[in-house]
Amino acid sequence: MALSGWSNCFKEIIEEQGTIYTLRITASGYGYANYNGNSTRNDSRIYALEKGKSATIFFSSDNGYRIASVKVNESDVTADVANNQYTISNIAANTTVSVSFEAIPQTTYTLSITASGYGSATYNGTSARNQTRTFTVNEGASATVSFSPDNGYRIASVKVNNADVTGASVTSNRYTISNINANTTVSVTFEAIPPTTHSLSIKVSGNGYVLYNDTYFRNKTNYYTVSHGSSETIAIIPDVGNRLSNMKVNNKVVTSNVIDSLYTITNITTDTNVEVTFEEIPPTTFSLSITASGNGSATYNGTSARNQTRTFTVNEGSSATVSFTPDNGYRIGSVKVNNTDVTANVTNNQYTVSDILTNTSVSVTFADIEYDNLSNNGVNYRVVSNPNKTVSVANGSYGYWLTVPASFTANGIDWAVTGIDNDVLSNNPQLAAVIWNPAVQFTASVTNPNFLLYVTSSQYAPSAIKNVVVGNTANSITLTDASSGNNFYCPREFTARSISYSHSYGMTTGISEARGWESISLPFDVEAITHSSKGTLVPFANWQEGGSTKPFWLYQLDNGGFAEASSIIANTPYIISMPNNAEYLDEYRVSGTITFSSTDVTVKSSESLQNGTYGDRTFIPNFINQDANSGFYVLNSVNNYSANSSGYAEGSRFVRNLRTIHPFEAYIASANNAKESFPIFEDEATWIRSLSPIPSPEGKGGIYDLSGRRIQGNKVTEYQSDQFPALQGGARGRLQKGVYIVNGKKIVIR
Repeated sequence: MALSGWSNCFKEIIEEQGTIYTLRITASGYGYANYNGNSTRNDSRIYALEKGKSATIFFSSDNGYRIASVKVNESDVTADVANNQYTISNIAANTTVSVSFEAIPQTTYTLSITASGYGSATYNGTSARNQTRTFTVNEGASATVSFSPDNGYRIASVKVNNADVTGASVTSNRYTISNINANTTVSVTFEAIPPTTHSLSIKVSGNGYVLYNDTYFRNKTNYYTVSHGSSETIAIIPDVGNRLSNMKVNNKVVTSNVIDSLYTITNITTDTNVEVTFEEIPPTTFSLSITASGNGSATYNGTSARNQTRTFTVNEGSSATVSFTPDNGYRIGSVKVNNTDVTANVTNNQYTVSDILTNTSVSVTFADIEYDNLSNNGVNYRVVSNPNKTVSVANGSYGYWLTVPASFTANGIDWAVTGIDNDVLSNNPQLAAVIWNPAVQFTASVTNPNFLLYVTSSQYAPSAIKNVVVGNTANSITLTDASSGNNFYCPREFTARSISYSHSYGMTTGISEARGWESISLPFDVEAITHSSKGTLVPFANWQEGGSTKPFWLYQLDNGGFAEASSIIANTPYIISMPNNAEYLDEYRVSGTITFSSTDVTVKSSESLQNGTYGDRTFIPNFINQDANSGFYVLNSVNNYSANSSGYAEGSRFVRNLRTIHPFEAYIASANNAKESFPIFEDEATWIRSLSPIPSPEGKGGIYDLSGRRIQGNKVTEYQSDQFPALQGGARGRLQKGVYIVNGKKIVIR
């Protein structure tokens, strides 16, 4: 708009609103002027303001530029600009504001380099020598100064702004100042390189002197300083009766280079140590060579020879005592002195060579001690080979079980077990187990059908032995009865993949009386009990009438006497009876061979037995044949290996000192063995859970006493007649007081 137009406009505004002034803002260069939200750049803008108003103008420079000047009505107010803004207060006339911008000039600093002494300092191709050179450098720049000492001189110090940087910072006679942000001074001084010297130490020990630098000294160390490259001569002077023993220069022996008692160290270029040692001139000596061959050693003066030769130095005319030490199992074979045999003159394994006048040799050899028999940990051995140190198990009394190691130490010698003779165990009728550790086959003959053989590998067990434990596992274990020689003993528990024990039962079982009982103890937890024709058998405690299993009686001793048991647990004693009476239905009658078995079961150690106790009685499991004993009570059972000679009903009582106790049975030991016998059950009226007898031909059950005798005439008036129909009628008065069995159940007549 033309200025005349603006005048007309302002005139109109003045006429309308009062006094108005113009504000002209002009910006020149690289930046902006901003007022009331409007920016001006390389241009002018005019604003209308009322009289008395204030106006704040903001300035913004481009990067790398700054405000050059700010003028108000041509007056410079640049110094009053704060935070890039300026305020015009109380405007009372037309006002002009102009701002110009300029490039920010590069900041520079001075770099002053001073060199003093014999050398120069150079920066950017310009050198200073015994003078100061000043340079201009930009802010943030780096400057590398090089130093050049004259020949024979070196840098003494380098300082930057008076801080010494002579050390590791000066590299290859150069120093770099990084990121200069202030005026900086660098000063370098040079100094002459001092001449090189080295230390010379001379140490003297023993009976003699050293002469050096016109000084004699002995048994001390002297220190000297010598020039680089010099040569120094040392005189060696032993005392009378002594000689130079050793001379070292910097730990290198130079004794042989001492000529006419003089030694010269030439061209010394490093610190040097000299050691001179004197010794007495020794008497005439000879060598004493001692040779030991074989299993033993020879010792002289505290030093031993073994399968080698040791050489010693001895004085002329002296004596030397040599000791000989054979290894265990060996003896001195021969001793020779200068190849002459002197074995017969060796006393207490020693020989003395007297008045030695020449070089002397002593040689000793050792020979085996011949062994025939050995014993270790209760096992006898026959020596198979003395040189090879091998043995075989020999005859002996070995008890119930025997452990044979793969090797053992006897008489200080390690022996290897390589076998066992066939008949070695023939005089051991009680032997029941062998733990066989040698890596060879077990070849001894055994007849015990319950014999256990432990081996480390199945290849070491002969096929004739059936009960084999490999490591800790047996595939199959079969236990059985025999008249004798059938002991069972488990020295170390193991896992059996399958195990069984068979026993023949044939006694008649009593009805309402203790009769037909045997004892049983087994080394494993029984899982199955079977009969060839009757199938699976279970204890009465587990039997359900009407099922497929057949019952039998199984009792164990507890603190109340014999009580029903539900299973056979390893190493625990029980009494057992199979139903075998003509009064029972045939399907429940059991006689013949019964097999007790389990799979994947632990066979317990025979050392961990579980006794039963009641009062002063202890019920003990048994796995070995034991003769009759006045302290033991055993059941008067009848089976293939026992006969009843007690006078009591078979299988009814424990009788003291009655008979041999067989494996897999049990017996009672009592603290009070005054009684000759005692019954199985103290209260025979309550002793047993029974089966129903065969009904009478009329379809009614009979009446029996506790001895199993049938009572003729079975009519009993009113007493419990609703529970026992067989007693209905009027004949009760014909029965005496007591306990009776009616239809397989007990009643008491009072």
